[in-house]
Amino acid sequence: MRDLLSEALRLQEHEEETGFTGPNPALYQLTTAVDFEPLLDEARFLRDGTVDERQLHARLLSEATMPAERRLAEVLQVLSEEAEPKVMRWLVFGLGHTGSKAAIAKLRELAHHPSPRVRYAVPDGLSGCAERFDEVADLLLELSHDPNTDVRWSAVFELGAWWNESRDPRIEARLSELRVDDPSEEVRRVAREGLESNE
Repeated sequence: MRDLLSEALRLQEHEEETGFTGPNPALYQLTTAVDFEPLLDEARFLRDGTVDERQLHARLLSEATMPAERRLAEVLQVLSEEAEPKVMRWLVFGLGHTGSKAAIAKLRELAHHPSPRVRYAVPDGLSGCAERFDEVADLLLELSHDPNTDVRWSAVFELGAWWNESRDPRIEARLSELRVDDPSEEVRRVAREGLESNE
C-alpha cells in the first residue's frame, strides 16, 4: 500500500506542475479497492507532512469508500487543525461526500473563508448534503455574487442543478440575471445552460 501512496503522491505533484487534474490511477485504486480502515492507518503519516502530503491525505478522506459518519468525523477533525487552502478544498469536498445534513453547519462557516480555493468547493458540498433547495438557498445565492469568478461559477453550476429539481423562482431570477450581466463569459454560459437545458 505504501507504494501506491507514493505513486498517488507523484501523480498529484505532476497535476500541480501542469495545472491539470487528470486521472490518478493510484489514488483511484486506493479509494476503491482498499478497505478504508487499513488505508487510513497506513496514510496517517501524510497528515503531518508537507502540503502535498496533507493534500493527498485530504483527497483520500474525501474519496475513499467509508461510512458517512466516519468520513464526517475524520474530515471535521482534520479541518480543525488545517489552515492551508489547497488542503482544505479537498476536505470541503469530503464534507459534501458525506451526504449528511450534519455537515451543513460547517459548510456555512466555510462559505465565508477568505480563500476562494476553499469557497469554490462549498457549493458542491452544500448540494451534496441538502435534501431540499430551501436548506441551502441563501448560501448558494450569496455565493453566486462572490467576487471570485471560479466561486461564482461553482455556485451557478449548482443553482442550475437545483433549478432542474426544484423550479424555485429565486433560481430562475438569479440565473436569468447572470446569463446577461455577469462579467465572465464562463459564468454567463453556465447560467444559460442551467436554464436552457431544462426548458
